[in-house]
Amino acid sequence: GFGTPLALALVERRTDWWRRLRPAWGWALMLAIVLPWCIAIGVVSHGDFFTRAVGNNFLGKVASGQQAHGLPPGYHLAVFAIAFWPGSLFAAMALPYVWARRRTPSVRFLLCWIVPHWLVFEAIATKLPHYVLPAYPAIALLTAAAIMAMPHRWSWPAARWGKIVLAVYGGLWFAIGVALSLAGPVLLWRLQHQVVPAALIVPVGALPLVVAAAWFVIGGHVLRAAMTSIAAAAIIHVGLFLTVIPNLQAIWLSPRLAALVDDYRPCPDTIVASASFSEPSLVFLVGQNTALVGPAGAADLLRDNRACGLALVDRRDEPAFRARLRQDGLDVTEFGRVAGLNYSTGKHLDIGLFGPATP
Repeated sequence: GFGTPLALALVERRTDWWRRLRPAWGWALMLAIVLPWCIAIGVVSHGDFFTRAVGNNFLGKVASGQQAHGLPPGYHLAVFAIAFWPGSLFAAMALPYVWARRRTPSVRFLLCWIVPHWLVFEAIATKLPHYVLPAYPAIALLTAAAIMAMPHRWSWPAARWGKIVLAVYGGLWFAIGVALSLAGPVLLWRLQHQVVPAALIVPVGALPLVVAAAWFVIGGHVLRAAMTSIAAAAIIHVGLFLTVIPNLQAIWLSPRLAALVDDYRPCPDTIVASASFSEPSLVFLVGQNTALVGPAGAADLLRDNRACGLALVDRRDEPAFRARLRQDGLDVTEFGRVAGLNYSTGKHLDIGLFGPATP
């Protein structure tokens, strides 16, 4: 939040405009909204919330990659082509326009909005594509300004290297558009061997528009290309959310695991150890007696809760789980399995539900 005013003050070498923002009112309003909640959560959790949220979660993300999301600097720039699609190509095409007007007050402000935020999230160890979303409105404004300034007369960069770089980026942009158009039907077939006729509307409607947008870009008709690609993106996103995602059961692991637990729950207050899947949605659906532990911890939980304990363990974690069971002298029964894709990590999971074997 402080990056933009600090960067702007550094660039303009003055801070007198800060007073016109009335910062005292902002601080008072922020405290009125946030402070009651902070006090309440601190009292209820006995301070544990702040230890976990600030000490473990926030500072842990800065120092090291959490949840398998530790990546080197440059990650956000690398995924920008797909994360900002279809605007990513037009943002790249707008760079000469933005650079030429970098001293214009409005452009300077937007750059001070983008650059500090971007650099901070490239520097921290944990990286997810949505971290830089607050910078996207400023990028969109600069891109739109460039498009409206050159709707019918855009020309390729004069330098040869500029032509090559933009042509390669344009090819990547086109490939992403094609991949997004085909993603729904392909995912349904690859993950579930299922053909959903409604999902085929996406490639039929979006692919011709992606091709047309690429043709307009080559011809220099940037505004037409932008409008056509936006129409393609609308078809892709609406189609994915209405026809593909509801039918893609492989990614809905939490509801399916919760249903499996409910089928075999031995007690009303059953304790469930999840050794391989730690999404918050699982805890919400299964209940507060859900323990997110490792394979050995899951085995120990069953040992200590023989009457009311269950464990969810992925097949890859089963060797460690069963090795600890042998140490604990405990036999288990497998009640069922749920297989699917953990979209948070991209890993395919095959999770079994285990409980202590009855004599």
